Amino acid sequence: MSPNEIMILRMAAELKEVNKGVVSGRTQISSDYANHLLNFLVKGGYLTRVASVGYKLTPKGIEILMDELYRARRSLETRIDISCRHLDRVNEEIGRLRNLLEEQLARA
Repeated sequence: MSPNEIMILRMAAELKEVNKGVVSGRTQISSDYANHLLNFLVKGGYLTRVASVGYKLTPKGIEILMDELYRARRSLETRIDISCRHLDRVNEEIGRLRNLLEEQLARA
């Protein structure tokens, strides 16, 4: 799914209902392209048409957004894990240098 499509699904989740004017205004894409994306998302089952010009998120659209968030969370957890391991190594080096300093001060 493209970034623009995800952005539209996020808008629909936030605003409860979107239309091509809202999508076009918030994303700075043309009204025609917004209409094309909205129709594509309806055909894919991610949005449903309401009234004559509005669109709402479907359960399938919500699942796509949840998948995106799960992917983002896994990425953040990986970065946090790497950072924690790096922090552990830095703390070990600080401890080693502290011990070295104490040994040299004791000899002086």
